[in-house]
Amino acid sequence: MIYRINSLSGQITDFGRYLRNKGFDISPDREALALESLDFHLADRQLFKLTLKSIFPTDKATLISFDNHFEHYFKERRKAVDAKIKESKKGKSIQKPSAEASFQSLKNWLHGNKNSEEELSAFGGETILTKKDFSSYTETDIAASKKLIQNLVNRLRKKPGRRKLAVNKAYQPDLKLTIRKNLSKDSEINRLYFTEKKPKPTKIVLLIDVSRSMELYSRFFTQFMFAFKKVYSKIDLFVFSSDISKVSAEMKGRDFQKTLENLSEIVPHWSGGTKIGYCLDKFVNKNFNQNIDLKTIVIIVSDGLDTGEIDKLANSLKKIKKRAKAIVWINPLAGNKNYTPSTASMQTALPFLSLFSAGHNLESLKNVMEKLGKLG
Repeated sequence: MIYRINSLSGQITDFGRYLRNKGFDISPDREALALESLDFHLADRQLFKLTLKSIFPTDKATLISFDNHFEHYFKERRKAVDAKIKESKKGKSIQKPSAEASFQSLKNWLHGNKNSEEELSAFGGETILTKKDFSSYTETDIAASKKLIQNLVNRLRKKPGRRKLAVNKAYQPDLKLTIRKNLSKDSEINRLYFTEKKPKPTKIVLLIDVSRSMELYSRFFTQFMFAFKKVYSKIDLFVFSSDISKVSAEMKGRDFQKTLENLSEIVPHWSGGTKIGYCLDKFVNKNFNQNIDLKTIVIIVSDGLDTGEIDKLANSLKKIKKRAKAIVWINPLAGNKNYTPSTASMQTALPFLSLFSAGHNLESLKNVMEKLGKLG
């Protein structure tokens, strides 16, 4: 069904959704470009159509089919307008779709129980998306943030180490390597050699809270895990709630949707209660030796709303701190200016942390990545 929508931004968003269902690859940035361009062509229907046709099709097939989709969509939209007028005469009102459908839990989403979701495009491009809270992300936002997430992860992966790598060009020649290479050939230096510091990937252990209280953030951080595993080899991934599961192997695939389906099968405790102390204790007892060493940064993503044992939480963090390079806690709730880490679990954890940070949007995650680079 095509709804009657008065605002231009709403019309473009709805039309973009309609085209995506027909196989078009339309990003929020393209919708934003269409919105900006249409300011000058609203009065002329043909120019309106040609403007959208120059922006939305991305290949020959979508270009050919665009005219038919355009005519069908706006024909149905006119019917919706006429229906609205008739209903208004009878004193009835048509309920408009909400600006953004309520976020479902990841588990229901994975099993196909999707509600009709009104997508909001990130008009204004990456700037708006980086500041938008993860709890209000739509499917479109998660898809649009994919490259941004990978860029954040790549920054950490490409941190320079101590060892050097020979390269063809660099700002500084390597005098030691130049002398050693030329002495074996001649007494004169006839070639300069250049090096740069070889990237040194930090070893990461990432534990993400997927309990019921984290439902609004679980879908984004699942994408975050997927991006991490895709570009970062030295990482172990865990999800926890009332229990803990290692999911590193499931995150190796190329298909994100398939990965999510696999997760739904192996993580029966998704959207369960929160037992951080119990889960970390189990992690330490089962995975400590093979996952943690002095070069490891342990990252915990959780709101800290624990229903588990505080003593186990303290003991586990104490053991990890002695062996790991650093412990980082990312809390999505900390993005609220009125937030204070006053829960018993957060008060217990704070003395063991090298970094405690907000993680409610991409801008805050960027700050975390920059600080992680310094820790590594």
